[in-house]
Parts: sequence; C-alpha cells; structure tokens
Amino acid sequence: MLSEFLNNNKEEIDKLNNGDDKVFLKKEKEKFISGNKLKEEIIKVNYIEQFNDFIKKSDNYNLGYMIKFNYNSVSILTSDLLLKKVMGIPKSSFLIATLKNFDEFDSIEHFILLSVSDFSQLEDSKNSQLEIINLYKSNKMIESNNLKEKDLFEYNGFDCKVLGMFYKDKENEKIFNYTPQVNLILSPKNYIVCKPNDEIKNIIVNHKMIKAAFKEDFNIFELGLFKETESEVFTNETNVKALYDLKSFVNKRTALFGKTRLGKSNTNKELLSNFIQYNELHKHDVSQMVGNVVYDVNGEYANKNSQDGTSLYEKYKSTKLVKKYTLNKSEKNNLMINFFINPIETMSVFSYVLKKEKSSIYLESFLNIEFFRINYNKSKVSRNEKVNLNYFQLTLYQLFWVLLQKSGFKLSDETVSFLSSNIDEPFIINNEIYNLIYNLIDESNRENLSAKYNKSISGNKLSDLDKFNLMNDIYQILIDKYIESGLKNNVKFMYLEPILEMFNTSNKAGYKILRKTIEYHSEKSNNSISELIKDVCENGLVAIIDLSKTTSSDVKTFYAMRISKIIFNEKVNQFIQNKTNENPNVISWFEEAHNLFPQGGDAKDGSIYFKLAREGAKYGMGIVYSTQSPSNIYDELLNQTENFFIGHLSSPKEIAALNSLTFNFKHMSNDIMEIKKTGYMRVLTDNHSFPISVMIKKFE
Repeated sequence: MLSEFLNNNKEEIDKLNNGDDKVFLKKEKEKFISGNKLKEEIIKVNYIEQFNDFIKKSDNYNLGYMIKFNYNSVSILTSDLLLKKVMGIPKSSFLIATLKNFDEFDSIEHFILLSVSDFSQLEDSKNSQLEIINLYKSNKMIESNNLKEKDLFEYNGFDCKVLGMFYKDKENEKIFNYTPQVNLILSPKNYIVCKPNDEIKNIIVNHKMIKAAFKEDFNIFELGLFKETESEVFTNETNVKALYDLKSFVNKRTALFGKTRLGKSNTNKELLSNFIQYNELHKHDVSQMVGNVVYDVNGEYANKNSQDGTSLYEKYKSTKLVKKYTLNKSEKNNLMINFFINPIETMSVFSYVLKKEKSSIYLESFLNIEFFRINYNKSKVSRNEKVNLNYFQLTLYQLFWVLLQKSGFKLSDETVSFLSSNIDEPFIINNEIYNLIYNLIDESNRENLSAKYNKSISGNKLSDLDKFNLMNDIYQILIDKYIESGLKNNVKFMYLEPILEMFNTSNKAGYKILRKTIEYHSEKSNNSISELIKDVCENGLVAIIDLSKTTSSDVKTFYAMRISKIIFNEKVNQFIQNKTNENPNVISWFEEAHNLFPQGGDAKDGSIYFKLAREGAKYGMGIVYSTQSPSNIYDELLNQTENFFIGHLSSPKEIAALNSLTFNFKHMSNDIMEIKKTGYMRVLTDNHSFPISVMIKKFE
C-alpha cells in the first residue's frame, strides 16, 4: 500500500521535500475546481436528446421483448444472439423498457427502469425441458441443424423487478425526472427491452445530481465508479461516475454496514476528505462549513499507516482544517480527566466504573457528595483573579485530593501549580478544621500539629508542592483519628464523614476500590476540552479523537461518551440562543456502532448516543455509524437512518435486519451475501431513488 502511494505521488513528494507543504492541498483544490467544471459539463448536456439518440440506435442494445408485464415485474424473452451482442446481463443490473416512438404522448419521452432478478420460467418451459432432455438423450445436442431443436437451446427468459419510470421534466426539458410509480403501461408488444449504454446509465445513476446541477447551491462530489458487477469479465467497460451531494449527510443519519476490512473505513475517509475540501472553499462563511468529530478507535485516521500510505490527518494537516486530539495520558493537554482538577468530573468516572459496587452504603454516601463547580478561566488567571472557596467547599476539595493521592493517582508538579494559580490558597487548612483536629488528638501530639500548621501558613517561603505535602500530613492526623474513634459526635463536621469513611479499610475495600479507575486519570491533562468544542462547533474543523493510545475498551467508551455529551450540549445551547444558523452543523463519526447503539437499548436511559440518534437533527447534528452487525443496532436508529452504504454481509440474520428497514435492498440480498470485493458498496442516500452499486474511490 505504501509503495503504491509513493509511486502514484512521486511529483508531489518531491515538492514536499523541497518545502512545499501545501502540495497535497493544491492537488485536492484542483479536484474541487474540476468539480465546478463538472457542473458546467452537466448543464450543457441535453439528456433528452441523448435518450432519443439511444432509441435511434436501439438495435445495438436490444435484448428482446416483454412477454409478461405488470406494475411490479416483467418477464423478458431473449436469445443467445442478443446476449452475445450486449456482452451478457449481470444479475441485479439495470435494463430499460421503452417505446420507440413518443409522438402519441405529446413527445413526452419516458422509459421504465428494470432490475434483473433471475431466469424466467417461460410458459412452455416444462415441455421445452422435456424436449431438451430427449435431445440430450438422443445425443443430438445443440449441433442439430433442425431449427426447431436449435431454438430450444438458444432462447431464454429473464424476470425483472420494475423499479419505476423516468420521464421528461416539464420545467427543464433537457433532463429526466423519476418516479417509483409507473403511470402508463401498454401491452408488451409495444416495448423493446434494452441494456443501457453509459449515457443512459449516467441518467439512471445521477438523475438527482443532474437536476441539482441546474441550481446555484452545488455541492456535488464523486463517490466512485458505478459498477453493476465486481468482475470485469464479459461486461462492457463503463466509466460512469457515481455522484453525490455532500449536504445529504448534514443533519442526517448515515449507516455503513459490512464485514471487517471490506471498505467501511475507506468510505468514511473519502467522505471526510470531501468535507475538508468543501470547508476549504467555504471558510469565509463559517455558517456554511460542517464540523466533524471522528472517534478514531484504531488510530488509522490520525496516524500514518501502511494501508493508506498516509492518514486523513497527515494528508490534510497543512490546510489547518483538520486537527487531532489524543487520549495518550503521557501527552500534555490530552483529553483525559485530571482527577485532581475537577472533582465533579472525577465523581462521574467513579460512578460510571463503580456502578456495580453501589450496594455498599459507604460507597453510595461517597458518590453522593456534591462538590462546588469551579470554572477555570485563563483570562481571570492572567488578571490574578482566583476562585475563593468557603471553608466548607475547600475542605471537601482538600480531603478529596488527599484521598486521590492515598489511592495511588499520580499528581504532577504542573497540576499543583495549576491549582495554586486558579484557587485562592488551595493548600491552607481552614482554622476551624485545624481546631477540630487539634481537639481530637492527645496533648502530646498537639505541638507537632501546631508546628506543621504554622509552617504551612508561613507565606511564600514554601513551594506549592511543599504546601500540598504539609496539608496532606495534617489531614492524615485527622484521618487516623477518625478511623480510630470517629468524630465523637461533632455534628458541625459530620458532612466530612462520607469522604473520611473512604480512608477506612476495616472490613471493606475503602479507598482501594477507587484504583479501578486509575486508567481514566491523566496527571498531564488540564481538563480543558474547550478548544475541541470551539474547533468543531464554531470553526467547522474535522477533529480526530485518537482513541488508540489507550488499550482499555472501557476507557475508550467512556471518553467517547463524555466528548459526545459535551458537543451535544454545546449544540443545544446554540439552539436555545438561536445561533444554530450562525454556526457550523456537526457530524459525529462512530465505528463499532453496535457497542454504542445496542439492540434493546432505550433512549429513556439517558444515553447520549440515543439522544444523538433521536434529537440530533433538531440541533444541527448528524451521525455516521459503521458496524458489521446491523441486527444488533438499536431499532429506532435503524428506522430513522436516511443514508445507507452496504458492503458484504455474510449472515441471513443481518440481511433480514437490513430488509426490515427498507425493501429497496431485497432484490440485492443474495449479491450482498455473495460478493466480497473490497470497496464494493450498494449505496442508497438522499441522492438516490434506488440502490446503486459503486466501487468507492480508494483513499490515499
């Protein structure tokens, strides 16, 4: 893969080595400019004339004649001679049934679209089969010169599904409209059945995009090549590009179904590439841009890999329209939570991980502690304006920090400095707490306590870390005394019992149970997610969340959920403030979606993913979700999904789940189970009236 990428981009790589860091962006811009040329090419064509020219040459494409016809299906009689002429008919391929003359119908050109289903059981098939068997038995075979005998071997029939009807648009007489209803049916003898050439295939595949090209708002990109079969054998080579409108994914739900390693991620990367190109041309008007947040489970969007020879981030980082964020706890300013900075966020992690342990009364009491929320503000810090906590709030914070350190959570010098810069005297114990401790201990220990306390309040002679350690030592005296004899019914300080009880490991796990959450903590983080929110919800960037840097699937799941919730709440706030139209729409991209939107789930449980699926469009949010198991996806999400990309599915159970959503794929069911070509997708979006088979472009 890497060697292929290097060979295909030698010129660009030379320019990159010579200092042109925007060479790949220029290449993508050229593609977009060609997209504008595409608009010009589309609108200059008279598609009705193309069809009429096709009719004049229909003998070259004629497959045979209809022998049975109703609103749902057609039976066609054809012959070996005709099949050889058109190089065969792949299963599920498109055919058209058309009149040869439209004068009787006010020159309203129209044709019926068919999809090949299977061989047909002709009316005399049983008798014919008997005659053929007898011929085989008599060893006459097909070499017979008897015309009647030869006909038995050379004629055959096909059954086709009727998909709908194309007809000349009344407002724009250069193009076709489409309807799934067939409004006019004559007797079969009036029609010829033809295999469409590339011009007619283009009308069939791209009729909505052709119509869109005549409007001002043109956001059309190439998805790949229309391919009716995975094989190149016995087919006329086609060069029909499958086009799509990028905006059809905005505020919509899009599904990618297919087995692993067969092209779902490649499809996502191609779509995201087009969003970056689109945003590049609309960055002067942020309301027209689309923010994208990619939950990169395996790191293939963020990091260069051998499969692509590059990555989405590496390819487009020079545009400044794509950024990557990480859960690598050793990197500064990662997206993980620093437990020391925000107890409220930390308690949400404890609740998430320890929910199965909540039967313990002491743990329930601890998890129900309400901490004061601190809004850390850089501008306030620069003005030396610090948060001033009352002694009740500060004492809870201080004991919480001591508890974290006791439990084994790492505390960095940077975190201590951060707390000192944002909170007024964070490590000085309140006088009332000091007196409580003083009165609880024996007289023989009071001198030692007083010495430590006086040292801690001695001004700037101590470093922040020294102050923290002294605070820790003083609280340890209180903790030891509490474990030994409690607070001696000191009602004024009973509010400290739920957190003090966590230090008690007599007959219970106590603080040790919190160690189950150590993987969720990063001492390098400053708990700031505001940059990510601004990038996605205000600046319309593609933000790649590299989840691969943590090996725990539970940690990945938690942080994906946390980020999704924060972004969702931001879009809700924009909606409430009537600012949705001033800011970019947002699309969230999820892989392994069956883990996020499980079958049997219920939006009532408050899951952010169910909210996204049900309410996201209202607030300017869409989702793109990938899975190899649609049968395990939440029913309501499936039912509300508008766009589908279907690769290979091997199980009848998964096919049944797909067919329960939309009957449009039913006639393709066997193909979906049988064809395993990488990148070969059956596509049904708002841009398509029926599924089309597309070989998706290779991302590289």
